Order: sequence, then structure tokens, then C-alpha cells
Amino acid sequence: MDEVESELQAAAVDVLTPLRQGRGLDTEAAERLKTALGAASRAWASASTISKSAANLFVDLASGIDACSYAYSGQDAENIKASSDDVADLVRSCVQLP
Repeated sequence: MDEVESELQAAAVDVLTPLRQGRGLDTEAAERLKTALGAASRAWASASTISKSAANLFVDLASGIDACSYAYSGQDAENIKASSDDVADLVRSCVQLP
């Protein structure tokens, strides 16, 4: 696993773990994930494939964040949903077809 993917995987864990534990959205971790996704998009822009582990992460990343929003209410839930939308857009940028 290269450095870009290692950071991406670690950032995803740092977002998902507190959400699943009921501790809410860590906004710093969410920004780190968005930065990692941007870096992955740039690094893989000319690649014809991505790693299996990155693909596995992408399958459930945004939907997993969104699913966690249902455990929260009010503005917390809205912030989580907005973050999942941002992540979905960034994931799509990582796997665009040429």
C-alpha cells in the first residue's frame, strides 16, 4: 500500500470510528479525509486501475458515513449527511473514467 492510500485508509478510520461509537463527527478528521481523497484523485488521475483495498473502501465509505447520521438528530445529523455528500463527490473524482 502506497503512502497516498495509507493516509486515505487511516483518515477514513478516523472519521468512521467516532461516528459509529456515538461520539459524533470529528470535523478535523473529516477535513483530513477530504484532503486524502483529493490527494488520491490527483495521484491516480492517469491510472487505469486502483488497488482492491481502495476500491473496497470506496464501495461503502460515503454510504457508511450517511448511515451513521441516523443515530444522530438535528444539526449533528445534517452535518454528517453533508460530509457524506462531500465524500461521495470526492470518491467519484478518484474513479473517473478517462
